[in-house]
Amino acid sequence: MKIQEVLDVLKSADWDTNWSRQIYDVEEGLEDKCIRKDREKSAECQTSIKDRRDWIILWEIYGKKMYGTTNVAPNQRFHLENYLQFKLQNGLKLEDDFEKKCYRYINNAALILYIREIVFKETEDSLKPIAEKVVDYYKRNKKVPKNSAGQLSKS
Repeated sequence: MKIQEVLDVLKSADWDTNWSRQIYDVEEGLEDKCIRKDREKSAECQTSIKDRRDWIILWEIYGKKMYGTTNVAPNQRFHLENYLQFKLQNGLKLEDDFEKKCYRYINNAALILYIREIVFKETEDSLKPIAEKVVDYYKRNKKVPKNSAGQLSKS
């Protein structure tokens, strides 16, 4: 599948899938909430990450305006579109192979599950065992090394 084909799919895609939203809520979303709470240390907030993720900040600056909405949270559609636009600005071409040039390097679990369902057309039911493992992984491991759950989500 070419990068252009992925961008075409995204034009009419959902903001998130059930699984990508659940994973976001226990990983990136929770992390972001904790960082914004002035790095408050609580049972829920045990992150060692100091800076907010670039794509979430970009959502706040551009995404809401771009999509003409203020009531949509950061989402994986924006995340993937942004990622691809960065890659295109950095030398990739629309006709490049998405799996070889992009997907194989993505480690974000929520984004991977979103791609698998929206782009690769895997069903929500077929992804359920993987998504549940990833959600459980994040719930059990408050301080997790980046990319650990990404490996689970590609299994």
